[in-house]
Amino acid sequence: MSYAAYIARRYLFGRHRIKFIAFIARTSILGLALGVTALVLSVSILHGFKSEVTRKIIGFDAHLRIENLYGQNLYLPDPVIRQIGALSTVKRVFPILRGEVMLRANDATDGAIFEGLPEEALPDLYSVSGTVVEGNTNLGSNGLLIGKTLADRLNVAVDDQLLLYNLETISANSPLPFVQIATVRGIYASGMVDYDKAYIYGSYELAQTLFESPDQASAIGISLHDIRDTQVTMTDLSEIVKYPDLVLSWEERHQTLFNWIKTQQLPIITIFSLIILIALVNVTSTLILIILEKTQEIGILKSLGTPRWKIMVIFALKGLYIGAIGAGIGLILSLGFGWLQIQYQIIPLPTDVYFMDAVPIQFVWRDVALIAGGAVIFSVLATTFPAWKAGRIQPADALRSE
Repeated sequence: MSYAAYIARRYLFGRHRIKFIAFIARTSILGLALGVTALVLSVSILHGFKSEVTRKIIGFDAHLRIENLYGQNLYLPDPVIRQIGALSTVKRVFPILRGEVMLRANDATDGAIFEGLPEEALPDLYSVSGTVVEGNTNLGSNGLLIGKTLADRLNVAVDDQLLLYNLETISANSPLPFVQIATVRGIYASGMVDYDKAYIYGSYELAQTLFESPDQASAIGISLHDIRDTQVTMTDLSEIVKYPDLVLSWEERHQTLFNWIKTQQLPIITIFSLIILIALVNVTSTLILIILEKTQEIGILKSLGTPRWKIMVIFALKGLYIGAIGAGIGLILSLGFGWLQIQYQIIPLPTDVYFMDAVPIQFVWRDVALIAGGAVIFSVLATTFPAWKAGRIQPADALRSE
């Protein structure tokens, strides 16, 4: 160990004539640790929230959808469908027929959005097919998969029948809506109440009959092997899909929600970064107090031939020690709390307000390393002014001071 590091440790952790300096030093370390803890947890919660919302929303939708610009039903020729399915990034291409319906069962009535799609495509909607709590996803020709919230409202269970009303068929010449009988085959509970009470799923054949739209689709759904290929696939599809049809990604379809998440990130990170800033001010204050206390010792070092830059290194090492210890404690606290939350979900959330039942945490190790490393680096930079002041102390003036 160099004598600069030895002196830095003694100045920081050794006995002080002024007892308050030791308290300030520990406070600056604690403040930095709390700042790192708060910032790591806040960033991890933001990542967890975005990841969980993204995962659940994608599970209700195809990765990409081809829709008509004017909201009309579309029909893509088989050669075009085969061309899309031949793309290396595409897993499945399937039609989606969508519309608003009224449901009636057991003297209860409610509204919902009905989506008809081929049964083999249903597993791609994993927020639906993967959260079935009653029944199964074998829908057959007239089976339905409905959310638990909606099932409770209608007081229906698996194998119960209900009526589907297509209100769009009401006109002056036909005052009665088209009615279709369907059977509940499965009930899902995704944890996203707004979706559970609003979306029902059935076969593509049932949708064609209900909406009287044979061989038509509201949209063409496209599932990808890897969601990271979204932009690449959209570029390829731009050469295949022509106006007035357009390709929309899952993110574009839910752009408002993801823009809101991005808007929340900057103020949250800024606010919690202020805790670290306050701790860095404490670091500077601590070193200034140490300089005032150790003025004579600094003068002795300089009179023995210690160069000015060496004095500055001693105080920079103090900042390094404070930063490393504070960041280390902060990482232990944040990672420990994060592990407890992931394992035991000690902080719950109301599912009727949020899309999840507990605070989500996802550690992105690059961000964790940047926060910890940044805390250490800025702790060293906080010593710049005290180190400069210590380096300017003249031996004669220091030895004359009492």
